[in-house]
Amino acid sequence: MRLDTGGSTPRRVAEHLGHREQHVLAAIEGSAEGFVTAAAVRNAAGEVLDFELTDVNGAACRLIGRSREQLIGQRTTAIFPAIGATGLLAAGVQALQTGQPVVLESLFYECRAADGQTRSRYYDARIGRFDDTLVVTFAEVTARVQVAKEVGQRNEDLAQQAEALRRRLQLVVGNAPVILVALDSDGVFTLSEGRALSGIGLKSGEAVGWSALELYGSMPFTSRTGEVLPGAEVIRRVLGGDDLTVVNWANDRCFENHFVPRRNDEGRIVGLIGVATDFTDRWRAEESLRCNEERLRLALCATNDAIWDWDVIEGRMAWNTAYEAQFGRPPEAPHLEPWGRERIHPEDHERVTASLREAIRAAQETWNCEYRCRRVDGTWAAVHDRAYLARDATGRVVRVVGAMQDVTALMQAQEDIRTLNADLERRVQERTAALERANRELEAFSYSVSHDLRAPVRAIEGLSRIVVEDYGDRLDQQARHYLERVRRNTARMSQLIDDLLGLSRVILAELHSQPVDLSALAREIIAELRKTQPQRVVECVIAAGLTVMGDARLLRVALSNLLDNAWKYTAKTAAAYIEVGVHASAAGAPVYFVRDNGAGFDPAYADRLFAPFQRLHSEHEFEGSGIGLATVQRIIHRHGGRIWAEGAIGRGASFYFAFPPA
Repeated sequence: MRLDTGGSTPRRVAEHLGHREQHVLAAIEGSAEGFVTAAAVRNAAGEVLDFELTDVNGAACRLIGRSREQLIGQRTTAIFPAIGATGLLAAGVQALQTGQPVVLESLFYECRAADGQTRSRYYDARIGRFDDTLVVTFAEVTARVQVAKEVGQRNEDLAQQAEALRRRLQLVVGNAPVILVALDSDGVFTLSEGRALSGIGLKSGEAVGWSALELYGSMPFTSRTGEVLPGAEVIRRVLGGDDLTVVNWANDRCFENHFVPRRNDEGRIVGLIGVATDFTDRWRAEESLRCNEERLRLALCATNDAIWDWDVIEGRMAWNTAYEAQFGRPPEAPHLEPWGRERIHPEDHERVTASLREAIRAAQETWNCEYRCRRVDGTWAAVHDRAYLARDATGRVVRVVGAMQDVTALMQAQEDIRTLNADLERRVQERTAALERANRELEAFSYSVSHDLRAPVRAIEGLSRIVVEDYGDRLDQQARHYLERVRRNTARMSQLIDDLLGLSRVILAELHSQPVDLSALAREIIAELRKTQPQRVVECVIAAGLTVMGDARLLRVALSNLLDNAWKYTAKTAAAYIEVGVHASAAGAPVYFVRDNGAGFDPAYADRLFAPFQRLHSEHEFEGSGIGLATVQRIIHRHGGRIWAEGAIGRGASFYFAFPPA
């Protein structure tokens, strides 16, 4: 290794300079910037290993923190152990090899001064070559770097704050039903944000770069004055300096738009800013309110009710046309007499005002009262007045709204109804008395039938029997035949009397309602019928659970008559069949029936079946008195029910009966 100083140093050069050069040397010495010259230290191969300081000025000594004597002759790596990491050594080699100056800015370095203190500094350095010597000028820029760092940190903080503000603004705009837009002076979107953009088919930021004139130039906007402006005119006016508030519809959404010019620092208009609020829901609500108000107005005009509105605080009255037409214009109402003393009948006035005062005192929401009110023509009308009492937060009544109905005709009708009811009650009493008399007469008739008619019948039957027994051998065949007919008819007459008595008992009997098992009754009656004719084979089907509410004794009589008829009229049927059952009507109510496959009847005469003494079959075909079905009908009617029959000749008969719901 060898030390190659590479020739003369600046001081040696300066020793040979003239007067001007001495001034240059003095300037270098007095410069605030550090000035250092260094010679290359090479190895045997000529490679630069280090640099040795050959000269320094006073500023360099101050900046490095050592004296000239401590620096000259020292290698840079000895003074600055970490110089390789800074890139300064490599920059010196580069400048020496290329001959081109190298500039290093904001170079950070820590070095230990002669006093033992560590210096942390930032430097700007310029490295040049003079022959084989480096000429380095450097200056401390620690303060500048610190300021730059502070400015950078401040800018970073401001950028973060701006980003946070942008995000908050985006959050607010994104969640509010608004659109925030900005246009430049050419009408091009530079900002387009807001949740309400979805209402017109756009996304946030999608319109940036688009021309507003192309999008909305022909769209109509309506100003507050009602003037209709195309979008292009709105943009032109705002860019001309106007603030505008306009309304427009887009995609069935209604927007209220506020546009203002955007100015730069010099006050020149460079675009516009706009906020569009989607107030479709509010507009629809207001439109609905307008419709409701109009509907209410029409309803108030159409109703016959006299509507009044009393402002208790101001003492003012409002009313509809029906009120004025019926009762005239109400007076001012500074006190608790909204109708005026002269409007209410003197006999009712104190009662009406007292009831209203009580409603107010008792914190009631509504008030009702009937009284007499003077009409426009001076006559008195009976009215029903109903009002709602509106209160403030303290509970004080501030407004009373009422509706008066003229119920004079209604009250007259009610009086007429009371008169009619009294007359009806009188008639009912008269009819009841007449019915009681008729029942007594019927009871007397039944007694007469039971006693007075039976005696002659018994006498005829007894005498005819004596004649047959005592004189039978003296009578010819024809005489005996006549006597037998007399006896049969007296028996039939006796049965007819019994049936009439049974019918009268049905009419007069008192009902005792209770659950009645028709299925059990039918089984008992069929069993009794089988005992009377044990030789007959009749298929009987009786549904289970046929239970109704009624008089058990009378319902047994009715069911017995129906089953007796079914048993009788199936006597000539080979495979006799009788059924007792139930089915649901069209309305869902139960309908009970007794059905057979016997002789049946002509449906053209079905209306005669339930009349007393009316028979559709001769005595020779089927015996009977013609009272049974009449008795059944009266029993069903007494229970509030109905009965009817269906049938055909030779195809059986069905008798249906139903009762009202329990």
